Amino acid sequence: MIEKEDMATTPRPIAQDTLATSSNTIQVPATQEATIPTANPFIDVDDLLALKVVSDPQISSDGSLVAYTVLQCDEETNTTSSAIWLIHSKDSKAQNPRQLTGTGSNKHLDFAPRWSPDGQSLAFLSDRNGSAQIHILPLAGGEAQQVSSLNQDITEYSWRPDGKAFLAHSAWKPIDELNQPDTSTISVEYTRLDEQSDGLGYKQGRHQQLWLIALDGTSTRLTSESVDIIQSCWSPDGSEIAFCANRRLDPDLSVSMALWVLPIPTGQMRCLTSEDGLALMPSWSPDGQTLAYYYSIDQTETSNISPWIVNAHDKSAPRPATSSAVNLTCLELIVDELHLSMVGRPSATAAMSTHSLAKMVTSLPWSAQIGLHLAISGEWTTTAKIGTNLLVSMTRSYVVVNWFAQNA
Repeated sequence: MIEKEDMATTPRPIAQDTLATSSNTIQVPATQEATIPTANPFIDVDDLLALKVVSDPQISSDGSLVAYTVLQCDEETNTTSSAIWLIHSKDSKAQNPRQLTGTGSNKHLDFAPRWSPDGQSLAFLSDRNGSAQIHILPLAGGEAQQVSSLNQDITEYSWRPDGKAFLAHSAWKPIDELNQPDTSTISVEYTRLDEQSDGLGYKQGRHQQLWLIALDGTSTRLTSESVDIIQSCWSPDGSEIAFCANRRLDPDLSVSMALWVLPIPTGQMRCLTSEDGLALMPSWSPDGQTLAYYYSIDQTETSNISPWIVNAHDKSAPRPATSSAVNLTCLELIVDELHLSMVGRPSATAAMSTHSLAKMVTSLPWSAQIGLHLAISGEWTTTAKIGTNLLVSMTRSYVVVNWFAQNA
């Protein structure tokens, strides 16, 4: 005890027996070395090569099956291959997916599965014979059969609603009709600003055209444009085709695209939107009277891209899907080392809740249709009853937002 604070205190030794018997002595445990957690290993090249990329899920008409694409790498051959897989939509965790294509030793690219309207067969694109062409695989059994034989790759396609033909996109130029040898590998002549395309390279003067391909392989070119025609879709009765294209006199100087409709019987195109804006991803209403699409009012590439609606048959002006639609942006691009994804979703700045999204969807003219299924990526269809649900599904090129009606 310290008697006075200003007096020095001399330390005194403590007997060992006192340490042993004192109940007030604090026992200090021996020092233990801290366990250093094992660091997570970095991803290396072998890990990237082992990745399998799942993409492009397609639901069958009855909702029971999902077809999708699986892409994988081959380190030994320095190539990639892809195959079509199938899985049940219910209790999928308890079932093993089934590989439909690419089971042999010859590896190729099988991709873009599309269900037939009756759900009995599955179409897909494959380059197994040199270029990407349409093949059909009967689900009841049998080998896949090639349907199309166009000179150039098919980049996108869809079944006609009656299931008896396909609408396809493939590059074309007038000289192709002359069957002359292609000398583009010897010399290249640039005459336009759009001669190159990201991921594709030199376009060789060709542009994407619409083709009608029957199940027996007979093909008919529907367009002969000097610009690319993209994102087409059939009207419900199969008599008209909606698509997007920049058909201005100076298409290479702008990023604009208008929404067009091509009647199959007459071939006379009609424009539904202004050519000063940017229209994307058209989708027909179930009754075939109206088209929904994404639209940007200018060409700055910084304005909102929001859902709009236009009548397909009269000359009424297009309008936003709702009064607040112009305040939303619904398209974004995500680029990583594996693929380019186009994401369609409400803007974070809009702070759009599930309730407000549902309100926007149900305000559309044809929202009373039973089993409403809005795919902002560009598909309207019906679905089995699963109750009111907001489903966000990541696919290869976009996020699809589905709103299912309460009474489906």
